[in-house]
Amino acid sequence: MKRGPSLHGDQINDMPPNIIENILSRLSIREAVRTCILSKWWRYNWVTLPQLIFDCSLGDDLINQNDKLARFIDGVLSLHRVPICKFKISHLCIPNSPDIIDEWMLCLSRNYMQKLIHCPQPMYERYDLLSSLYSCEKLTHLELSFCTLGHPPMFACFEYLRSLSLYKVDCVGFTFEELISKCPILERLMIDGFIGSTDLVIYAPKLQELVVDGFCKVMQNICFKNTPLLAYVSLNLQCFGFQGVLMNHKQDGISRLMKVFGSLVGLQMLSVGGNFLKFFAVDLIPKRLSNTFYHLKKLDLEICFNDMHMISAGLCLIRSAPNLHKLQIDVSYLIPTNA
Repeated sequence: MKRGPSLHGDQINDMPPNIIENILSRLSIREAVRTCILSKWWRYNWVTLPQLIFDCSLGDDLINQNDKLARFIDGVLSLHRVPICKFKISHLCIPNSPDIIDEWMLCLSRNYMQKLIHCPQPMYERYDLLSSLYSCEKLTHLELSFCTLGHPPMFACFEYLRSLSLYKVDCVGFTFEELISKCPILERLMIDGFIGSTDLVIYAPKLQELVVDGFCKVMQNICFKNTPLLAYVSLNLQCFGFQGVLMNHKQDGISRLMKVFGSLVGLQMLSVGGNFLKFFAVDLIPKRLSNTFYHLKKLDLEICFNDMHMISAGLCLIRSAPNLHKLQIDVSYLIPTNA
């Protein structure tokens, strides 16, 4: 009797490459690696995956053993053979070893990585990212959490980076302004947990969207330099330390409202939340800004209605936007007495 076609030989080993890649892309990275046992034809199929994602899908036996997890990531990176479009570590507790992370970054830089998302499990100590991060010159998207960034080398540049997200990230020995200046075509910037600086100076000629959230010591200086394309701005900040600013403020004839928003002539959406409107209370608040927000369509404000300075600052912004389509005001009545 003539034997029928082998299920193993014909239907598994003879699959077209695009079908194999589609199957592997739907598996966790650990399951994809395990397909190497199917046959000798499948042994190295997973090493051409364009995305490497390490998250909770790895299983408890890896997640709960830091050293074992680190060895698994080492093994995957050492065997991978094609450019990596996306590398992601999400909600995993990995060893807080600058040397280990440094080796990963160096390996990723040699694989022409485009998207890096490094969001490990929150710990008391931040992870240290050394200068090897700046060797990932092909990055278009960078997302970092719970880490400390070292000073970038003099000639380092993320010349392809379009999106940057930072959550509870500290810059040691340099400022956010210096970091952003290394990203000449940056279009989207998100800073959450802004705690490491008292200044926020944005120089980004291609920037279109800015989101800044979190608690911070009230800034001595916040301004936008050369941001002609900036259309979406959200400043949702809970500030503390206003008293020191009030005592040290020197009048120069220009209101803080004008310093912060005066150059943002192309704004289409503006959101000011937390108690950030109180930041402008150190000045005489004008009735309206000298520049008009002709393109501003949506304005969201959080105002404490028992603080006349916040009310005046909010009214100034409203009067400066004659073409508003939507105005949303979130009302509060209590602010800390030591703010």
